[in-house]
Amino acid sequence: SEGNLVAVPNVVGQDASVAEGILSNSGFSVTRRDADPPTDPSDVGKVARQDPADGHAPRGSTVTIFVYPAPPDLQVGTPTVTDQTVTMTWDNGIFGDVSIDWGDGNVSTGDASGQLTHQYNVPPGTTQEFKIVITAIDHPGRSQSVTVPVSGPEA
Repeated sequence: SEGNLVAVPNVVGQDASVAEGILSNSGFSVTRRDADPPTDPSDVGKVARQDPADGHAPRGSTVTIFVYPAPPDLQVGTPTVTDQTVTMTWDNGIFGDVSIDWGDGNVSTGDASGQLTHQYNVPPGTTQEFKIVITAIDHPGRSQSVTVPVSGPEA
């Protein structure tokens, strides 16, 4: 009957937990599904779309919200060491450019995904380990590190 129909609140753009509260308080059950990956980091955890989108629905019926999922962590490839040159690859996706601390006092920057090489200066006949840290410039919580041994030329 018409008395059982209630307006479906538009929760698109809301944080998922807020959206769930709004819909529950309006008399609906809520189902959460993953949306397509977001194109902007600020969209993670927000409602991308909902079904039904608008209008009225029976009290107690289910509204499905599609929430932007968190993309995978910063991906860092296995470093390649050739003589005293180390090559690093990474993919930071929508989280943007990275900073690479090579562990020897040098820092480089790179795009959201890419590859860079770095030349070390290790004394002849020795091996040193360097901790390389790749960090998202605008999202410092997204960081990965690897340790590589680099050998100097034979003495």
